[in-house]
Amino acid sequence: LGARSTEHGKDIVGFIDLDQRPPKNPASDDSPRPYISDLAVCNTRRRMGIGKALMGHAEDMCREWGHPNVYLKVERDNAPAMRLYQQCGYRVINEYMDSNKVLMAKDLTLGGTIAVAQSPANSWHQQG
Repeated sequence: LGARSTEHGKDIVGFIDLDQRPPKNPASDDSPRPYISDLAVCNTRRRMGIGKALMGHAEDMCREWGHPNVYLKVERDNAPAMRLYQQCGYRVINEYMDSNKVLMAKDLTLGGTIAVAQSPANSWHQQG
């Protein structure tokens, strides 16, 4: 998904990459999970709501695909990104010991459940 400038109409000022990936532990279930792998906003357009709007559109697509949750990984020391994702309702569900990344997820249903990784095997279970 991309965001274009309303001033010029052709300038791409942000984008987000959303796809469906199989779970790391296929024994838990075989259904793919929606995963946000990239979110970028032009430096001169940050803090204008573009990132939140792109996240909202990606989440709407996940709902259309029938998914109750959406996932992403982020560097734990990327404070601006962590803050944005937390403001959008994401929470850390796994901290990877072998990297500087954390797995975050958002429940897209009201009163639903969210998949949480069990450390260290990164297998999935449901938490209410």
